Amino acid sequence: MTRRVLLMLALTMQLLALASSRESPLELLLPRPAQVSVRTGEADAAALARVTEVVADVGAPAGKPAEESYRLEISSDGVRLTAPTVKGLRYGRVTLRQLQALSAPGPVPACEIVDWPALEWRGLLLDCGRNYADLALIRETIDLLARYKLNVFHWHLTDHHGWRLESKRFPELQSTVAFERQVGRYYTQAEFREIVAYAAERGVMIVPEIDVPGHSGAFRRAFGFKSMRDPGVNEKVCALIDELCGLEPPERMPIIHLGTDEARKPEEKADDASYALWARQVSANGRMVMGWWPGHRLETNGPVVQETWYETVAPTGPYVDATCYYIDSFDPAGLLAQAAFKRPCSYAGTGAFRLGGEIQAWHDDPIETSGDLARDNPLFPAIVQFSDSYWRDLPTNRTDLIYCPPSPGKDGFDRLVDLECRVLAQRDRVLTDLTRPFHFVAQTHMRWRIEDMQGRVLREQIPSGVVYVRCPRANWGYSGFTDMVTGTVQLVSTFLSPTDRKASAIIETSAFHRSGARAYGLPAQGAWNRYGATIELNGEKILPPQWNHTGLSKEALAKTPWTDESAWIRPPTPIHIRKGKNQVRIILPKTDNVWYWGAAFIPIEGTRERPRELSDLTFLP
Repeated sequence: MTRRVLLMLALTMQLLALASSRESPLELLLPRPAQVSVRTGEADAAALARVTEVVADVGAPAGKPAEESYRLEISSDGVRLTAPTVKGLRYGRVTLRQLQALSAPGPVPACEIVDWPALEWRGLLLDCGRNYADLALIRETIDLLARYKLNVFHWHLTDHHGWRLESKRFPELQSTVAFERQVGRYYTQAEFREIVAYAAERGVMIVPEIDVPGHSGAFRRAFGFKSMRDPGVNEKVCALIDELCGLEPPERMPIIHLGTDEARKPEEKADDASYALWARQVSANGRMVMGWWPGHRLETNGPVVQETWYETVAPTGPYVDATCYYIDSFDPAGLLAQAAFKRPCSYAGTGAFRLGGEIQAWHDDPIETSGDLARDNPLFPAIVQFSDSYWRDLPTNRTDLIYCPPSPGKDGFDRLVDLECRVLAQRDRVLTDLTRPFHFVAQTHMRWRIEDMQGRVLREQIPSGVVYVRCPRANWGYSGFTDMVTGTVQLVSTFLSPTDRKASAIIETSAFHRSGARAYGLPAQGAWNRYGATIELNGEKILPPQWNHTGLSKEALAKTPWTDESAWIRPPTPIHIRKGKNQVRIILPKTDNVWYWGAAFIPIEGTRERPRELSDLTFLP
């Protein structure tokens, strides 16, 4: 490639970056409103301070959640916000505040926004049964949900490791014997009510989950039950349902989740009649019952909501989609494509049952502090990224692109770039007050190719910081870039730098699954992964860190909090970037079909909590 062509590429990238920085704040809103009309003029600080709120219908389409709709009119004379309910007014204020942040330090462009959600259920699950999350993290999570128009906080309160909600009727559930982790850490009933009220003030509904009969280790230990079929189990489960429902009225807490999935061990299995009894107990308390699907069918006279978590049989009634929204799965750098291409509630023939989507924040392994739940997983970036498809919906479901993002010029690439641009604007201009880690950096400008060991190109022009060679769930429609199951490939990327400098990189050679994956084995000292991966920058090998937990048994690992297993939680790897042309080469062998095959290499500056892309690098095709 000639010097002139390289200079033209660099200039093109700079011009694109400049154009992006000058985009209208109206183009950077997240989630994107249903209708935006640009008007002449602008609103300065004085005009923005003159806000008139009116309670009235705004004309949301039939079949859409009209109570959450709003109309926002901004002009040099002031702001007029119209909505049929308090919910709509709240979302209008959220949009106004976001526009002000995106426009700062200048005025807000005059406009009219008419907006409503396409889906009524827009939520996030936080697993506090396996690991206790302190109230500060829960409040901050709810705050961010409200800022991005998500309206459900699914609170997974019980699991094998602890029953995290106080029971005054059965204090055995708070006894030492009931806990396997964070002994004695649970939410008092007063704290539970406080969170429900806190969420309600922000337009977020709490959906508590008592997970039975699977995931019931804490329950069985507390009472000495050997199995979920023992005499007395049903009586206590029904009493706990009554106690939970007694904490809040149906108007504020209308749905109770009963779990019902993964009852795989003999001691976890319950009789069919037990499921029906529990479901009827929820209905008797004036609540809607909810359960995982696939799971046990819940039979009751009241309404039932299913929550899909696994691609098998389509749901049979109204459902919430959690499939492919597990943010503990795969590399955080791959979340952008999941958010851009996975359509909520995409089962064929279930259009009338589509309620919405729900982000899943699980963490099977123990943690040191509550903050690790947001450190080990992209909890806060996920809320921002998925808000768009949850609020606006997507016209199609493209799971084939999730681990195989489209190259420039291909269908879907513009969608990927657009979402990335808006998330970056939120990160840099709106979320300046966020104190939690935010695992998100630009990647669509990067270019990778996959070669075999003879140098034959298998795929090229891959616009991502993480490259999935192959995903073993290809039969579900989640494919990688090759059909290879085992073998060795090379990932190659070439970029230009205007300066010679020291920098850092997020490097991952296992695409680490942050939910129980350590059971498959950790790297030996001196190795990047257990398959023998190597990484070179400009022909020089980059050495892996000194691993903290190599050599521990599986039993010891199961009790050990994470410190360095994922690239997003250990300090970034130091690298030296040359002025001019640089090349990264990752040799990536694989000898079995466990999980997936891929790697990430993302040059950054900043910290592991606040990484920033090196925006002046030009990646070459």
